[in-house]
Amino acid sequence: MAETKFSFMSLWPIGVLLALVLGQVIFFTPWLWQTVLLVLVLSYGQNIAFALSSRAKMRNNVMYHMCAVLVSTFVAFMTFRTILGPGGDFSLRLILAYTTGTIVGSLTGSYISMWIERLTGAVADADPVQKLSDKQKQKIAIRYLLGVVGVSWALQFLIFPKENLLSLLGVMALVFLPDMAYSMRNWVQNRNRDSLTLVVTLYNGVVDFFRWAFLVSFDMRWGIFVPYSTGGTAGSVAGSVFASWLTGYIDHWTGTRTSADSHVKKGEIKKFDPRPIWTLLGVLVVTTLIFPPKNLLTAIPFLVATTGMHVSFALVSRARNRNNALFHLVAAMCSNGMWFFVLHLVATMAKNDFRLFIPYAIGTAIGGLIGVRIAMFIERNVGALADSHIKVPKPA
Repeated sequence: MAETKFSFMSLWPIGVLLALVLGQVIFFTPWLWQTVLLVLVLSYGQNIAFALSSRAKMRNNVMYHMCAVLVSTFVAFMTFRTILGPGGDFSLRLILAYTTGTIVGSLTGSYISMWIERLTGAVADADPVQKLSDKQKQKIAIRYLLGVVGVSWALQFLIFPKENLLSLLGVMALVFLPDMAYSMRNWVQNRNRDSLTLVVTLYNGVVDFFRWAFLVSFDMRWGIFVPYSTGGTAGSVAGSVFASWLTGYIDHWTGTRTSADSHVKKGEIKKFDPRPIWTLLGVLVVTTLIFPPKNLLTAIPFLVATTGMHVSFALVSRARNRNNALFHLVAAMCSNGMWFFVLHLVATMAKNDFRLFIPYAIGTAIGGLIGVRIAMFIERNVGALADSHIKVPKPA
């Protein structure tokens, strides 16, 4: 099955969103038109790069992954610096422009990535012979990555000599750990293993909360760009390589091989086990009683919003790696708007109450589990595949 082509039915929601952005600028916030336009352009570029890096994480070309993430972190830094604003609150007046730009950018990036994957032969489901060759390419790419990190930090000290080294290392860790977690989550959510998805998404929720809660206080100034970008790139590559090794080890240990498309091609979907979700909700109740937030009523909307965000994240993570444009469009509309809204909550509420990381982490895990199952159901019914655009040579 070839990738789905765009049609009027798949493009009209984008036209509606652009019209709404124009209407907002003309009738409601005319004084913000320059910022709205800048956010629209930056978020478009950011999600082209982000779609490239998201698909590259899933595939067997580390050099492609590293280059895509370097571009993605640079544009993301500029975008977050703009939308954070002087108040540091991720103003909801920019949510429409951000969401519109990210949707169009995500779709554009996926098509560019498919073209690159055809040229390089990068696939999501590599066979054992390919994996052996990939290990050699990984070593070369990691050497290049270390070189880029070394040169970047040398420039950092030349251009920003007054920045505190411990603060810079702290920023690097704040970005490295969540981006490693996100890369691992992106990989395992596309490999159809519920137990591994649960562990990785829970870890991702904890470190991601503290990343945003602390970075808001740095105001995304240019002095932290190098640790932000190098930490993000190194974390993304490390997470992808580690998740690839871990899933391969589990496949070998269990005697089964996970595949990104097995549920579509063979109808292999295990029955959903709701017990992990009930367990997580129980943990949430107990930990909230032991470590109650300053305002208990904020924990409930925080949990609901975070769960919804990560349901949509799981959907768009899988949709971005598959060949159905309409599935991708709908998933992107949900995920990018939810992400902006939750970041607004983190910037306005959570930075003053770090105990809200508990509902954030639990919501991340629950949303990830539910979202993967919803995505698998949709993919099976619409026939969305990960590697259909790659021509696999027939064995001689």
